[in-house]
Amino acid sequence: MATPSRTVAAAATMVAVSGTTTTDDRAERRRRRLREELTDVGFDVPDGLPGELLLGEIDYARHPPRHEGTFPSYGALLCTEAVPDLAPYDRYGTGETSVDTLRRLADGRQSFVLVEGDRVEVAVLDEPHDREVELVRLHRAFPGIMIVQRLTDGQVRVLGARTILTWDGAHWWAKPYAETYLASVAASVPGCSQMILRAVLEFCVHTMSPSRAGATLVWQLDRDDGDLADEPGEEFHHLRGTEESVRLPRLSLLDAGTHGAVRQLLTQVDGATVVDADGNLRATGLHLTASVDAQRLVAVPRGRGTRHTAAQRYSFDEERTVVFVVSADGPVSVFSDGARIAAIDAGHVGMVGVDPNAPTDGVVSTTCTRCTRRLYVRRAPGTLALDDDVTDVIDDGVAPVARITCPVCGTTATIVGAVEGAPARVVKRRG
Repeated sequence: MATPSRTVAAAATMVAVSGTTTTDDRAERRRRRLREELTDVGFDVPDGLPGELLLGEIDYARHPPRHEGTFPSYGALLCTEAVPDLAPYDRYGTGETSVDTLRRLADGRQSFVLVEGDRVEVAVLDEPHDREVELVRLHRAFPGIMIVQRLTDGQVRVLGARTILTWDGAHWWAKPYAETYLASVAASVPGCSQMILRAVLEFCVHTMSPSRAGATLVWQLDRDDGDLADEPGEEFHHLRGTEESVRLPRLSLLDAGTHGAVRQLLTQVDGATVVDADGNLRATGLHLTASVDAQRLVAVPRGRGTRHTAAQRYSFDEERTVVFVVSADGPVSVFSDGARIAAIDAGHVGMVGVDPNAPTDGVVSTTCTRCTRRLYVRRAPGTLALDDDVTDVIDDGVAPVARITCPVCGTTATIVGAVEGAPARVVKRRG
């Protein structure tokens, strides 16, 4: 185990090198401003030494030394826990090699500066990690690791405990990991395969979203072993084929190795893509249609684009589906039963989205009188749910009455025993 004095010495070396082009005071002020910037976007900078190391590495990634008119790419792995010896990389740089030299070896793709306790080395991975999803998998494989990466275009990525940060040269953009929303989405789709849900969420959030290409994926919850119809889309309700409609080999989103190929296809094809109950791609280039009831009942917020409108209405008509929409500018929305059940976004004012920690129990329910969807709201303290629509009071007193808004049609109603102001959730009926 590293002694405190050696660890502090290593940290001081890393921090000092990150400020070699300025005075120590200027470097310190810059890191202080950086901490404030990260706090403003909801990123938790660790306390103490790990936080100082992280700030130093981010500062270096944003302001690397110029060489012959260009700024190099760069990458660093900061370990708050010991990395297993069987990790898929080789280490170099023990001994008298300077930190500055080690940094020149780190391309941020396959080689990274590795800071582990009092050790500062270079880790060479078995394969390149260019894309966000590859870094996410590396982060998941080693709990406690923090990753800093500078791309050749000057973009900087930071993978922390709960958040992915991206610096675009002007702003910090923060977004959560796809895994964060797994439990919340699964609670709205009881009985679904969490393994497939995790694969689809990860593909949308960490592969399609960074590509800045829009996409719509329709996940069918019911298994259908029949063959595709002669015209792609013919067998699916409210899906219509287009000139770009094609049937696909059964690439499985459960196989992470296929995600790059699927992304490559979807960046070149318009329309929706069907994913079957087993996570296999079936067809793409399909047009979502909506019934008269969906057009009349589904309340689409002002300003929402045609892709989101079509997906929300389609999910109302086809109750045995979940629809994932990736916007061209990055945000990911998930629709079920005519409601948006998750919004995974990135913004320079902090993370936004449906609360991934929303309770999945301790609720009261009611049926919307207009769209007939079943709505669930957090139960108020001191009340007891006796039946679906019956709430009693545990202690003597009057059960609270709250106003709720249906997330599907926008109808307002009152419900006994609910927390005032708590959002109503739509939970899919089991198939």
